[in-house]
Amino acid sequence: MPFEDITLQIERFASHEGLTILTGTSVVRLEPSTHEVVTSTGDRWSFGIAVIATGAAARSLPGLREEHNPHVHRMRDLADAVVLKERMQSGGSLGIVGAGLVGLEVAATARRLGCRTHIFARSDRILGRSVSAPIAAHLQSRHESEGVRFTFGAEPLGVVPGDGGPVLVTGGEHHRFDDILVAVGSEPRDLLAVRAGIETAQGVLVDERRRTSVADVYCIGDAARLRRPTNGTPDRLESVHGANDDAKIVAAQILGNGPAAPAVPWFWSDQYDVRLQVAGFRSKSTCAVVRGAEAEDEFAVVHTAGERVVCVEAVNSAVDFAVGRRLIATGARMDLALLATAESLLDAVCEEEPE
Repeated sequence: MPFEDITLQIERFASHEGLTILTGTSVVRLEPSTHEVVTSTGDRWSFGIAVIATGAAARSLPGLREEHNPHVHRMRDLADAVVLKERMQSGGSLGIVGAGLVGLEVAATARRLGCRTHIFARSDRILGRSVSAPIAAHLQSRHESEGVRFTFGAEPLGVVPGDGGPVLVTGGEHHRFDDILVAVGSEPRDLLAVRAGIETAQGVLVDERRRTSVADVYCIGDAARLRRPTNGTPDRLESVHGANDDAKIVAAQILGNGPAAPAVPWFWSDQYDVRLQVAGFRSKSTCAVVRGAEAEDEFAVVHTAGERVVCVEAVNSAVDFAVGRRLIATGARMDLALLATAESLLDAVCEEEPE
């Protein structure tokens, strides 16, 4: 896809809306006591309300020293994608450290570009934090059918130079590749908050309204960590839609509209011709029901707690995903006996007793 087709037209939007955007500089200090920010050019800007939206950085592994090897990559921004795309188009070999969503999505693209691909994971399965075992097993099987190799229980010890490419060292084994991708998660960018005396703990601590420990300063997106997660919500939501929902919550307060209605968090992932869509959280699930035909690449896993749906994981099943997300939001009571066989999840909703 051409770069121009995926670029936000932010300059044109800013001009129309009367926004000021500073480029070629950065904020080096946030001073809540004086309500000012200081930029790298030495300028001071006063604020009434500040929002920290600094995101997260790709996590590194001790000993890998990828910053010193042009054939060891991360995948966090456009520049990373451009470099890796150019390398993968040569059709060589790619080693991927990490079996999360980023690693798997890159693996799918690499295979379509003809690269020999091998994924190394410390855990005993893929997507350990993101999806349930049935979804993980299905996606792993699909990757293996496309020629991706997996090594589980691997402890990456470092990368050393080799003839023709970097060598990944895992335990007593050495694996040479043309390129290596390190995809082992992210670290919140909270240094600005730390320097400002704002409370942090592997992220900027916020309450349900995304307020930090300092008045008039909010934090949203991947940099934020909920102080007291509720209803099974993770303390950090690392997704596009999580960041967007955070922004709506803060914007509503800035405009004096009160807190925005909480949304059901969700994310998606495209791998080959498989679209995975997940809404809600599995942490409080007491029952999981499989719907649809897994063999035909079209099914869903519905997780419930009591009689309520708390999470839906859908593979090429957009209807189950959309309906399931709605059921999570409304908290509708479900007939668990009908979940697997009902033509629609709506058909498994219990009729409410008349008052």
